[in-house]
Amino acid sequence: MRWRHLPSFTRLHTPSHAYNTYVMIDVIDAPFIRSAGLSDLSAIRQQQRVCFGADAYYWWTLLGLLLTPGTVSLKALQNNKLVGFIAAEANPFDGCGWIVTVGVLPEFQGYGFGAALLQAAERQLNPARMRLTVRVGNQRALRLYERLGYRQCGTRPRYYADGEDGWVMEKSCAAETRA
Repeated sequence: MRWRHLPSFTRLHTPSHAYNTYVMIDVIDAPFIRSAGLSDLSAIRQQQRVCFGADAYYWWTLLGLLLTPGTVSLKALQNNKLVGFIAAEANPFDGCGWIVTVGVLPEFQGYGFGAALLQAAERQLNPARMRLTVRVGNQRALRLYERLGYRQCGTRPRYYADGEDGWVMEKSCAAETRA
C-alpha cells in the first residue's frame, strides 16, 4: 500500500475536502513473471480452484504439467504471492502450441497479468500458431484474447463441467515470435 494523491477530478466536493486529498490505495506493479515449479503446486491448485471452480485441474494433472519436459509453466507474482498461472505445450507434428490453462485471481484481473503470461508463454514456446479453449460466456477473457490476436477457429460443444460450450481460438505467431 502506498499513499497516492488523487487527481483534481477525483477530489471530494465538500469545502472541508476541497484541497489536497490523499487516500491509501493498492498500487499494482508491473507483472512479475517467473517459471513455476514443484514448490508452487499448492498455490497453483488454490489459484485453479478460485479461477475455475468445478473445471479446475486436479493436483496430479498440475503436477504432470510442472514435470513434463517441454511444457512451459509460468507464474505471475505480486508481492511474492502467486496471482496467475499458465501452462502451455507444443505439438511438434503440426507446429501448434496449446495453452493448457491460464488464469489470474479475480482481484488481479485487468492489470496485465493475463496478457503478460500469454506473451511470455508464446515467446518461450515459439510456435507457428498458438491455440486455447475458452468459455463462450467468458467475455473478459475473450476480449483479452482478441486484443492479443486470437480468433475463433472452432467450437467444443458442452466442453465445460456445467455444459457450456468452449471456443477454440487460434493466433498466428509467425510474424511475432518466429522472426
